Amino acid sequence: ETSHSPSAINYKLTEIICYMNFNNGALVNYLIAEIIATINALPEQLEKIDRLVHYLKEFNQIIEKPGISFNPKVESVRTRITSWLNEELYFIEQKQRLLFIAEPKNEAVIPDEEKLHFSTSVEVLTLLARSAKDSKLILNKQSTTMYKSLVKFVRTAHSNNLSANSLLKKGYVAERSAKQTAINILHEMIKNIHNY
Repeated sequence: ETSHSPSAINYKLTEIICYMNFNNGALVNYLIAEIIATINALPEQLEKIDRLVHYLKEFNQIIEKPGISFNPKVESVRTRITSWLNEELYFIEQKQRLLFIAEPKNEAVIPDEEKLHFSTSVEVLTLLARSAKDSKLILNKQSTTMYKSLVKFVRTAHSNNLSANSLLKKGYVAERSAKQTAINILHEMIKNIHNY
C-alpha cells in the first residue's frame, strides 16, 4: 500500500525484499524515493543525518539469502541502497562544511580566559549539548545555531578552538565510552543538586 505522506519505509517488508534480493530497479528506486520523502520531511540537517545513519545501520544489518536474486547481473538491493545512503551522507556533510566555510568571520574573538573551560572531550560535550536540546533545556530550534554559539564560548580539555562543523558531525555518531562519560557527569550533577 502506497502512502503519499512522508513516512518511514516498512522495515519488515524491506527486510524480506533484501533477504530474497528482489533487486528489481523500479523497486530499489521506490525504496530510495521513500527514504528521500522521509528525509525531506525533517526540518533540520542534523535530524536528516541522524535518520540516514539509522537507515544505513539497519540496511547493513539485514541478512541476504545466498545464491538468490531477481537479477543476478546487478548488485543486490542492500548493496545498492547502502551505496546510495553513503553517497547521500557524504553529500550532506560536504554541503554543511561549505556552509560553515562560507560564513563571514568578522566577529570579535573571545579571549581564552573568558571562555567556559570544560574538563570533557569534544565528543562528550557534544552529547551533553545535544541531550540538552532534545530534552528542551536549550530551546534553539536549529542544532547548527546551537553549536555555532557553543564553540564561541567554550573550550575543552584537549581542544582550544572548536568548530561547529566538528560538533555537528560528532553529535550523530556517539561512541559507547563517550555516552558513559556523559551519563556519569549527569549523575554527578544530580548528586550535587540533591546536596544543595
